Amino acid sequence: MNVDMMDVEGTQVQGTFFNQNAQKFNSQIKENSVYVVSNGSIALANKKFTSIPNDYCIKFSDDTEFQEVAEDTSIKSEAWTFKNIKSLIDLQVQSTVDVIGVVIEPG
Repeated sequence: MNVDMMDVEGTQVQGTFFNQNAQKFNSQIKENSVYVVSNGSIALANKKFTSIPNDYCIKFSDDTEFQEVAEDTSIKSEAWTFKNIKSLIDLQVQSTVDVIGVVIEPG
């Protein structure tokens, strides 16, 4: 199980749970909630399995603890990495990118 997390500075990181920890934490963690997390380990992110622009990820284990805290409105709930449409040609195949545009005339 993977979770996408963001801190108060807008830095995104993916967290990964394996085996029984996925089941254990799936019912404990709520989307759009704020937590203090302890006892995770930092690892290099496998770019094949994440669209988050971070070289690292956090792996959670039996020792990991999540403590829910009061909502912090200074933490954004979404992060976007918009690219100019012209720059898409320079991206690697299977890259993930956020694009916004207006359709003037479908055809």
